[in-house]
Amino acid sequence: MIKKLRIACLVLIACCPIAGAMEVGTNFWDVGWGGERNDPFVDGFKNVAGENPWKPEFLDEIKIYTVFRFMDWGKTNNAVEAHPGGTRWEDRVKKSDPLQRPMAYEWMIDLCNRTGRDLWVCVPHFADEDYMYRLACLIRDQLDPSLLCYVEWSNETFNGIFRQAHYCNEEAKKLKLPPGTKWENNLWYRGQMYHARRSFETFHQFERAFEGQRKRLVTVIGGTTAHAFAKTHVWAIDQPFFNPHGVKPDAYALAPYFGNGLDGKDPDIVAQAREAIAKRLARVAEIGQVVEEARLRFVTYEGGQHLKENSDVFCANPAVYEVYQHYLGELEKHFGLFMHYTHNGSHSSGNSWGAKRHIGESVEEAHKYRALRDYVVKTGQYDPKTGKARRLNEKTDSRQ
Repeated sequence: MIKKLRIACLVLIACCPIAGAMEVGTNFWDVGWGGERNDPFVDGFKNVAGENPWKPEFLDEIKIYTVFRFMDWGKTNNAVEAHPGGTRWEDRVKKSDPLQRPMAYEWMIDLCNRTGRDLWVCVPHFADEDYMYRLACLIRDQLDPSLLCYVEWSNETFNGIFRQAHYCNEEAKKLKLPPGTKWENNLWYRGQMYHARRSFETFHQFERAFEGQRKRLVTVIGGTTAHAFAKTHVWAIDQPFFNPHGVKPDAYALAPYFGNGLDGKDPDIVAQAREAIAKRLARVAEIGQVVEEARLRFVTYEGGQHLKENSDVFCANPAVYEVYQHYLGELEKHFGLFMHYTHNGSHSSGNSWGAKRHIGESVEEAHKYRALRDYVVKTGQYDPKTGKARRLNEKTDSRQ
């Protein structure tokens, strides 16, 4: 009886959006990871065909989110090696190809149109201006015009485990920087200047394609809580050398993970997780001041638990529901959009990213997913009766 009353209350609250609440979106795990139970396609990612190849249960359970980020599906990390067919626009995976890893942009668009959710595309670091522009035109013409397109250049170019980070640093060495450029003697900061420069070029090409429809775009620069790169990125906005077209990004994004260094089996793990959240968000607040001064929206591109030891034990603990509820409540003090990493994905000691361990896992067993679902219902951005989502923070053109 108590459970039924709780669900009824959540449905009632869904009709009344809460001021200051945070939207929730998701990343998707690589279709080739986790076996058949984590593959979103009915016949598998190697045999995609037909008008609707998606698993019905997958379509149903992702309705709680407002935005889909396709970083892994597009094989954004180590992109050159992950796209053996070539790096020209003509070489990309097509919708008609049976093998969808990396996935065709058309299928990403199809999923967003089919569910009525906004799209977040990560443009691979190898993309030239022609690739950027033609991708923008494809999205402009095929994405439902009522949906937003979030645009980000590459992913985590500050992270040395990915080849795009070293690509940025190497390209940055070639730049003939104006005399007296800040941070010019620090290779990693110099690399982030290049990251900003390519981000601005990407935004310019998308704005060209979306001329007269600029409000359909949300341009995003990705950063990190580990370094002061936010100051570098924001500084570059007003530097003609790095931003010759004078574009103004809409948002700045972080990945406020928590729990790296914790042991999921520790008897005091809940208290430790709360402490880790507080430490992470103290750093977020510092960066948030930089973002606010630049008059950018503050969002996340990823986030969630980041335990690397017995994370599967932690995520199977029913107490993780309360930890996530606390986490979401703290995040909303800073961000307008939280992009969880990821919706589904198998759990192990060092990697338990999925809100669900596999597509179709029961809500009762998926404690992280249940916390996300209850939050979006409570804040009025998802109606479980209709399956419809609504934006809480309507995007406006940052140049107006």
